[in-house]
Amino acid sequence: TILSFVPSGDRDVVATVSFGLAPFLVDQFRNGSAVALAARNIDVSLANGLVRYSLGRASELPEADDRLVLVKGNQILGLLNGTDLESRCLVNSQVEVRYRNRSTKDFETVQLHDVQLTMKLPSGDALDFTATLVLDSLSSASRDLQSRVRRVLWVDFVIRMRALGLGKHDEDFWKAYESDYRANALLCSYSYARTLHRAQGGEWKSVYLDIHSILPERSGTSRLLYSGVTRAKEALYLRGWPHGPKESMTHERLGE
Repeated sequence: TILSFVPSGDRDVVATVSFGLAPFLVDQFRNGSAVALAARNIDVSLANGLVRYSLGRASELPEADDRLVLVKGNQILGLLNGTDLESRCLVNSQVEVRYRNRSTKDFETVQLHDVQLTMKLPSGDALDFTATLVLDSLSSASRDLQSRVRRVLWVDFVIRMRALGLGKHDEDFWKAYESDYRANALLCSYSYARTLHRAQGGEWKSVYLDIHSILPERSGTSRLLYSGVTRAKEALYLRGWPHGPKESMTHERLGE
């Protein structure tokens, strides 16, 4: 069973029904000391949009000082999955890569843009560099989206190499792939909100936990709640916490 309680609202644990952010929370999201957590990618996408709106971001594209997190390691730049980055400015123009699926006959597209980024090093110094960024994954990177991006960029690379007379059996084909920034574009999401899975191992001063995204109860609900609650170091905001009697409740009742 999960113990139902009613947060007092004036201490470290606060219940809320909206995503309105107090000024101090906006500042914490801006400097990276706060995060919104949800179980579903669609809720992560919504939260990222709402936080960026509160920060005054007018465009869906990365703006100066937007916070990003790498959702897939990148071999060219030697960056690991989960690396935190900050955008500085867009470089050049947006590029659309298209691929026609042979099975469905539908066109699949991936939007790319060169972006100047900054990464903080363990020493405290900042490393500035320019990389090609996948725009499609910025709000949230589901498995289906990642699969589509890999497929489209791979086919695009094969076509470009074929025009140079290179195929998969050529050594130069693979050497080119290992250094091709377009084929290995960075797969990032805005890091103001993350899935509970991607937040594992991290801690933030304030955590905004979307309970609506976790309920109704299903396998692993208790584990997800525990994972989300324990990411907070100082303050925890529970959006949609169920109100009920102050006694133990079954998973079935809490789900209702």
